[in-house]
Amino acid sequence: MEVINKELYLTTGDISKLFGVHLVTVYRWEKMGFFKADLKNFQGHKLYSLENVEKTLIKRFGEKYGKEMYQDIIEKINEKSK
Repeated sequence: MEVINKELYLTTGDISKLFGVHLVTVYRWEKMGFFKADLKNFQGHKLYSLENVEKTLIKRFGEKYGKEMYQDIIEKINEKSK
C-alpha cells in the first residue's frame, strides 16, 4: 500500500492478499478489465486506488455484495495500520 497525495493506493500484491487469491489471478482480472491501474510508482509497480477497487467490486458483484466486500477490505486495511 502506498499513500500518494493523501490517497491510498493498493499494489497487485495487496489486492491478491486482501482477496485471498494468487497474484496471477489479479493479473488475469486486470487483463479481463475488472481492474485498471490508476498509476505506477517509481519502481514501475501498478497502483490501484481504493475508489477504483470499490467501483470494480460493485460492478462485478452487484451493489449489495460489492459494498460488503469493499467494507471487509477497508477493515483489513485498518487492522494492518494499527
